[in-house]
Amino acid sequence: MGLSLEGLNDLISNQFELDNLLNEFKSQKGINNEKVTFLGINDIASYYWCSRESIFKAKENEIKYFKNAIIDSFIVLNLIDDFTSSDLIDLGPLEILSRTDKIGVDELNNLFINKGISSPSIDNRQLGYALYKSDNTNSYKEIMIYYGSYNKEREKDDSFICFVDTVEKFLELDNKYQEELVRTKHTDTRSLEEIENGKPLWTKRSYARARGKLLHELNNLNNKYKSFRWHFPWDNYIVTGIPDGVGDNFVYEYKSAKDKYYYHNYIRSIANSQADLYGYFFKKQEKKIETVFMKEGELKEINGEIDIDNALDILNIFKNTLTGNSDHIAPVEWKCKKCDYYDECEVTSLKK
Repeated sequence: MGLSLEGLNDLISNQFELDNLLNEFKSQKGINNEKVTFLGINDIASYYWCSRESIFKAKENEIKYFKNAIIDSFIVLNLIDDFTSSDLIDLGPLEILSRTDKIGVDELNNLFINKGISSPSIDNRQLGYALYKSDNTNSYKEIMIYYGSYNKEREKDDSFICFVDTVEKFLELDNKYQEELVRTKHTDTRSLEEIENGKPLWTKRSYARARGKLLHELNNLNNKYKSFRWHFPWDNYIVTGIPDGVGDNFVYEYKSAKDKYYYHNYIRSIANSQADLYGYFFKKQEKKIETVFMKEGELKEINGEIDIDNALDILNIFKNTLTGNSDHIAPVEWKCKKCDYYDECEVTSLKK
């Protein structure tokens, strides 16, 4: 099966074909179809938030990591002098994927960092802006977060506050209205028409997620570091990562936390493990971690050496848990109350 860029786009939109390709890949490698093979560094590091949730995410996201590996392989092969677009047309998706097995990180760094070629996984970053809205049927107010380029027409909306294009601007807005802007309800009160029209359901958890994502996007938009996404073989798995920044000898990771207490108790171990994993796979010796404390409006910076032992520890812990060789530890109850996988989770502390 030949593959052009147009064919690749068709593949991305065809979930059935993508599922079949993943099964074919596993069959060629002698891997059981039920075994999760494509993993993401984000999901692995989130083990320190909740081991069960991280496994749920890994299984749910495998098809995305597989798809990304094909896309990135196609683009990188097209950038290498030995390959041309006409060469790639004659290759199938799995052959394209296999052709990148021997491409090293040094060559990728040369493409995306030294030569300054834009990584397609980074080019998709978009501006964010926020609208402050009042709901006529309820007493609460909320911030509606959108992604996309700034639209001047939005200013005609009476509820428009400001265009948000920096972390600092968003923190100012968020801290000013935080107590008023999130729903405490956890039930979906939207009508079918509202759902079809794309009206978002905001809860404390969904707002916190959107806020964190927007902060990440805004930081990346103004980030002084370049980056790229790639997949790496480890054990019997393929691990995908996209650091927030890649330098000559370091990886950069950015996090947001609602306050210092939350960071020290819940975010710090995830950020360190994620940076160590990036350093291990991208072959860097140092890590730079920046965390913004939303409540205090402060930025914490950590510079240190990559801890390879920590990276290998979390990889093996995650693997043993994924394969059922290690037990899960039930998280604190408030995490379970906010979890998307609560109904199907068998270890939640709320069900005991």
